[in-house]
Amino acid sequence: MNAIVFGGYGVFGSLVARGLADTGIKVTIAGRDEAKARAMAASIKGASIAADVHERDSCARAVAGQQVVVNCSGPFNATHTKLLEGCLAAGVHYVDIADDRQWCRRVYESDASFRQKGLTLAWGCSSFPGISGALAAALNEHEPTPPDSVRCSLFIGNRNPKGYAAVRSAVGMIGRKIQAPQGILRGWSDLESVELPLPFGRRKLLNAEAPDYDLMPKLLGVKQVVVKAGFELPVSNLLFRLLAACGPIWGAGMARLLWLSGKPLGWIGRSGGAITCELTYGERVKRGSASGGDGAQKLAAWPAILVARALCEGQDIKRGAVTAFEAIGTRKLLAELQDAGFQVRLD
Repeated sequence: MNAIVFGGYGVFGSLVARGLADTGIKVTIAGRDEAKARAMAASIKGASIAADVHERDSCARAVAGQQVVVNCSGPFNATHTKLLEGCLAAGVHYVDIADDRQWCRRVYESDASFRQKGLTLAWGCSSFPGISGALAAALNEHEPTPPDSVRCSLFIGNRNPKGYAAVRSAVGMIGRKIQAPQGILRGWSDLESVELPLPFGRRKLLNAEAPDYDLMPKLLGVKQVVVKAGFELPVSNLLFRLLAACGPIWGAGMARLLWLSGKPLGWIGRSGGAITCELTYGERVKRGSASGGDGAQKLAAWPAILVARALCEGQDIKRGAVTAFEAIGTRKLLAELQDAGFQVRLD
């Protein structure tokens, strides 16, 4: 069994690589920084290769002979499809942790091509929509009518390492228009109180962009979807809210400034996190959550580990473009999260 993890020395990539190596899968670490790839590979007794997801020949060399490719090399861009093309040409399964809506829409353009070759293209194997979608599907089981509304939320403890790509993605949402089924929302606006599982309790979160706006209407038939996200430190939420009031004018410079300025505060608070989903049926609300007292990134990385492992083991996985819970099954994904030590609740 073997797999290659692009960006395998980053915050999420290293978690995915270790998770796969711990189950006996031979892991190759791929990335543009050969020294970092080599060091990470040595720590898990794997292999390494210098590779760039933006270069066709580089991707083709890296994926040759692999069973599964896991792409943790963000930020994801709908125009950068060299790795997808390399997997298709080489007959290799593909898994990623992307939560970019444009990328996820682009993925479905390759659905038929992957299915025809008997390959799985598992996208969004992370918090949104990998875990949020599984919670929503489980909560909606046996319901005779669609919910009136869905609210999905992500809470991130402050003592979690934050990669530059993740910070840049968050900055890209500031003040940006979000096309929801019910109309236009604004990124990092509309402060709202959300009930989170203990030890976090009630927290105030802001609008976030996520593929759930597209997925939930198809999955549940719902016509109102809101996605919220926020940080443990109130000052971080306040800062993003103030920046959002200025509109979508912030770029890579602001991302790097926030990334660097946040490092000295990284020891404060908790390292845990939570993903929640609330379905409203008239006056009735059903709630689900997945959380961890520490290691929020580990929770977010776990769907990618589960899907990649299942593909390496030759399990009966749905082919074509699928989410994590479509690939291995809603209840199985949630049960596997519990088996890994995370807390899953469906009320």
